[in-house]
Amino acid sequence: MNDTDLPPVTWVPSLPPDVRFRRMRGKMLVARRDDGVELDGIGAAIFGRIDGETSIGAIADAISTDYDVGRETAVADVTEFLAQLVDLGILVRDW
Repeated sequence: MNDTDLPPVTWVPSLPPDVRFRRMRGKMLVARRDDGVELDGIGAAIFGRIDGETSIGAIADAISTDYDVGRETAVADVTEFLAQLVDLGILVRDW
């Protein structure tokens, strides 16, 4: 994935109305149409912060604090994770 495929740190992701998610046995399952994914702990933490108001930068700040990682690492991880959700069809690319 190259940098032009990644969303900017100012992007505010929001969930399309047809996204479904649920927690089962300690895992989070997320689906839209026929595409779905099982999220690990940090993926679920990022996904849980998608509210249509919080930017990638703010999500990364929270992840940086919660997981004790540097902000640059958190920004890179959050950005790449959200881009992967776009590739899977879970999020809509609107940046």
